[in-house]
Amino acid sequence: MRIAAVVAAIALAVLGCSRGSSKDFAWLCAWMSGCEQGEVRYLCANLAWAQGRGRTSRTTEDRLRLAGFDCATAATTCAELHACFVPTTEQLARCTGTAGYVCDGDVLIDCEQQELHQCGRGGLTCLEPSPGFGACVDGTCDFQGTARCDGDVVSMCSTTGQRRTWDCLASEESCQFSSDGGAFTCDEPGSPQTCVEVNGEPTCAGTGEACELGSFPPSCEGAVLVTCSSGFVGRRDCSALDQRLTCGADSSGTPTCRGAGTECDDTTPDECADGVITTCLFGYRTTIDCRSAGFPECFVSTIDSTAWARCGTAA
Repeated sequence: MRIAAVVAAIALAVLGCSRGSSKDFAWLCAWMSGCEQGEVRYLCANLAWAQGRGRTSRTTEDRLRLAGFDCATAATTCAELHACFVPTTEQLARCTGTAGYVCDGDVLIDCEQQELHQCGRGGLTCLEPSPGFGACVDGTCDFQGTARCDGDVVSMCSTTGQRRTWDCLASEESCQFSSDGGAFTCDEPGSPQTCVEVNGEPTCAGTGEACELGSFPPSCEGAVLVTCSSGFVGRRDCSALDQRLTCGADSSGTPTCRGAGTECDDTTPDECADGVITTCLFGYRTTIDCRSAGFPECFVSTIDSTAWARCGTAA
């Protein structure tokens, strides 16, 4: 998931709005929603990830995603938040002649989408081995086109010597690397716990007994999700990821890590009244006061047949 998918780099309605000293979770949700005109439920869920279980992930993309949130939460005005994700005119000038990705110091510019990625803030390096092929990576490597297990982490080296990592402990899917084309795919839910070689390829897998996916459906043991992950049983304590999570069935009836609350679910519509949003987070009815963050109003729009609300001001 790219950072821009978390905080959309769109035109801001309230560039001059300043935030106070509070860093309360609900306040940040309201402030970010108002600045970015984004839906509160989506932003709050991703902010909870960034403040919680996302902190321990060693996956390159997760670290990049966290860097965006760190930049956003450190901002004191909407204009500063905007600058975390949208390139300046001078930065866009570096895109002349390419629709790819270019480096500007430790920042990556997506020329086609006109978005910024904060490599350096995430402890990553922006490398551009050839014009338009930049990326935020963990560094260089000399095992081009292959991957290996480094403890619980899959380390992958591109054909141009850019190293990325995937943290099996943080993954919610069973993932495999294929030396045929250098593809890394995550094609099924799982509870991997370590990196092992399966058929000679680094794979995120469970550490339990051998299992067959087709005859081993996922299940819950209290708050622990039990799955067949790449041929081995994996067990993940959902509550250890976030105290507001437990193991339970999703909307399709499949066991997964989900919110521990039972007051609402993902299909429950948001409500908006007098600048206060009521939404569903982790299965609990949660209020987000837009007014406390300097946005006097809230608005509701329908997305996939569900009402989602955001903070803002009238046009």
